[in-house]
Amino acid sequence: MRRRSRFGLFGVLAAMLPASVAGQADPLVEGRMLRSASSLESRGDYTGAERVLRELMDASPTSTGGLFALERVLRAQGRLIDVLPTVRAFLEVDPGAAAPRILELRVLSDADSLAGLEAAARDWTRTDPRSSDVYREIARAFAPVFGEDRALEVLLSGREALDEESAFAMEIGDLHRELGELDAAVREWSRAVGADGAQVAAVTRRLQALPGEAGELARPLVRSLGAEPTTVARRRAGARIALEVGLEEEALALAASAGAELAGQTRRGFLADLARRADDRGANRVALWAYESLRDQSAGASELRSLDQRIAAIALAQSDTSKALEARERVAAALSRGSNERRRALADVLRLVIRRDPLEGRDRLEDFRREFPEAPELDQLAVSTASRFQALGDARQAELLLAGVEGPRSAVERGYLHLAERDLAEGRSALEEALPGLEASEATGVIELLGLLDRLDEGTRLRVAWAVAVARQGRTEEALSELRNGMEEMSVRDRPAVLAQAARIAEAGDDPRVAAELRATLVTDYPNALETPEAALYLARYRGASADGIDEAVDLLETLILSRPGSAVVPLARRELERLKRQGGGL
Repeated sequence: MRRRSRFGLFGVLAAMLPASVAGQADPLVEGRMLRSASSLESRGDYTGAERVLRELMDASPTSTGGLFALERVLRAQGRLIDVLPTVRAFLEVDPGAAAPRILELRVLSDADSLAGLEAAARDWTRTDPRSSDVYREIARAFAPVFGEDRALEVLLSGREALDEESAFAMEIGDLHRELGELDAAVREWSRAVGADGAQVAAVTRRLQALPGEAGELARPLVRSLGAEPTTVARRRAGARIALEVGLEEEALALAASAGAELAGQTRRGFLADLARRADDRGANRVALWAYESLRDQSAGASELRSLDQRIAAIALAQSDTSKALEARERVAAALSRGSNERRRALADVLRLVIRRDPLEGRDRLEDFRREFPEAPELDQLAVSTASRFQALGDARQAELLLAGVEGPRSAVERGYLHLAERDLAEGRSALEEALPGLEASEATGVIELLGLLDRLDEGTRLRVAWAVAVARQGRTEEALSELRNGMEEMSVRDRPAVLAQAARIAEAGDDPRVAAELRATLVTDYPNALETPEAALYLARYRGASADGIDEAVDLLETLILSRPGSAVVPLARRELERLKRQGGGL
């Protein structure tokens, strides 16, 4: 009884609603009825909710809230089509209202009422032929029912009716994309960018989502944005799009063209955004241009230093050592003499100079040493310079550079220089002295060498030490020749270890073929040696890298696993074997 009484009350309220010219109810009463309907709907009483909403719509036919609440309630009951009379009643009062028109199209589309959908579309177009929303919503309703072709026709007719060349460009481009007409899609998106470039982000997302090579598809669009008649905004948009799709040359040209017409904070903002985007995407040429342009406009010392640091980093990534050096020298020159910041900056400069010209590096190293005699970087800088001279065959100059420099790395370098001069005692002493100060990764090689020398006979020990030292200087062939020529004079006990070391030297010298030959000799002639398992593993990896060597690689690994099951390399050998079997289809 209470429910009937409440509905009776709402019927009275609805009858008492003072209607406006547009058929609207008193907002307070309308709100009360909508809340009641919502409460009934939330409890699953769709019939009750529908009754309240129909009373509201009878009294106030243009209640948008009531109309969409009724649609929701009817949809829940599987009777969505029953909302159409209410929609038409709304339109009789307010034929220009967009909300009921959109609802009508959606309902007819869901109901698959093709004739009704077309009739509703014609009626709305006649009612409001100059509204872009009309064509946009009709196209949206037509696409899933009639297909993208019909939706495209609607938008093109709307463009003609509005007499605007760029009208619906984004939507038309999207439809061309759905139809697989990618070139046409890109042409339309070019129009969508607009004279003000406001749609650049939306267009960029669409281009990035295109299948295949987005850059090639986007190239005509990028060119059109730079072609006259154009605007600075369109060129800026073109630079951004080109950058995002990987057209770095076009991005740079458009950015330079746009930047030339900008000034003040507008130009700074454009350059800063472009530099950040280019930096993030690894577009080094664009980033370098943007940072250098920003630097030309900058006045603050701190900002200049920051920009020079980025310029140096990007120039190095482009292998432009000269530009990187100039930037780092500017950073150093701006810092107080004797300061830690200047010391670090000069060390960075020296690293570049040493890489470019060891003679200039030697001279600058002396200047650095005079200004910062206790600098922690001296050890590594002296070693780097000495290494360059060693590579040039000037061991004497390398030795002079290391004189007086204290540090573990320079001690290591002196040790190898002594070994290259066949001074085994001094070499070993310097290497042992360096060990406590070395990082674990650096110390490993030294420890392995010292351990190897301890295991060898005296004559072999001297040969191996010299070979390792000259190989470190880049003289790989001389080192291998020394070991091969002396093999007959070595004891049988020493030969496996020497073969293993020779293979490492060959591999470090970028000669994997010779390394494989040496390891093959070791595996074949000394199957029980301590060095054989590691040699077999590396040899299998080398053989397995080519299709015709997989079978041999598998044999090597299986033999290793069966014959030396306790070896430390067996777990690696098992994984390698599994990989090769998968690669070979199970063999």
